[in-house]
Amino acid sequence: MYKPDPLLSIVTIVKNGEDNIDRTINAIVSQKSSETEYIVKDGFSDDQTIEILLNHTRDIDLLVIGRDQGISEAFNKAVSYARGRYLLFVNADDWICDNALEIITNSIKNDHFGSDIYCFGCRFLKNGQEVNIALSNPEKIIHEPSIHHASCVIKKSTFEELGGFDINYRYAMDYAFFLDCFMNGVRFKSSPEIIANRSLGGLSYRNNLKGIRETMVARSKYFSGIELYRWYYYSVFKNLAGRTLRRFRLGSIYRAYWKFINKKWT
Repeated sequence: MYKPDPLLSIVTIVKNGEDNIDRTINAIVSQKSSETEYIVKDGFSDDQTIEILLNHTRDIDLLVIGRDQGISEAFNKAVSYARGRYLLFVNADDWICDNALEIITNSIKNDHFGSDIYCFGCRFLKNGQEVNIALSNPEKIIHEPSIHHASCVIKKSTFEELGGFDINYRYAMDYAFFLDCFMNGVRFKSSPEIIANRSLGGLSYRNNLKGIRETMVARSKYFSGIELYRWYYYSVFKNLAGRTLRRFRLGSIYRAYWKFINKKWT
């Protein structure tokens, strides 16, 4: 029986994610429809993750288990199996909001301009507590990581034309990809609707300075000189300031800053 290709492919990659993968899967399958498919790529977990995934075989359209060289390659391999016109990446310790898939599908169907990337809002949490809500601003990507991949929907053909995630990046592959998109004239569309919950504490968060250095490498493809270093040190300062405020229980100042930024970007 012929089955049409879905509108959206949701991709999760995981390795040793037994603590949170159930939540990630349940949030997705509770909203799935005939217009969506769900692909999970496991990097040979050695905890209980694979057992949990096997218990969800009815919920997951395709489960791929195999070794990879890191996050970038894992995502790229998963995408190679995707049949959807658009892609949504959901990390194993993140989860989508209750009405996320409805928001996404409506945005795509009602967009007469045919955007390549749809940017929505993302809620960041640490230890179950909301740290801030952040929107995306594609025009700021040349200065800083202003696009949050957990709340972005990417046209599959665009992802493939740009070569997917560069496996040379371990922490800033999403920044490098979105910068390439922006510099190559990819069409972005931003919305203030919140579709994703993202847990702070993952690989990129724990290696934040290494990630910032990788953003500098990504920028060096397009920029040089004083501007390149100015943006780098600005990113370092902003990152350090945010972490310091949260460490000394001044998170209200940090949230007020993001509230101002979100209002400005909207």
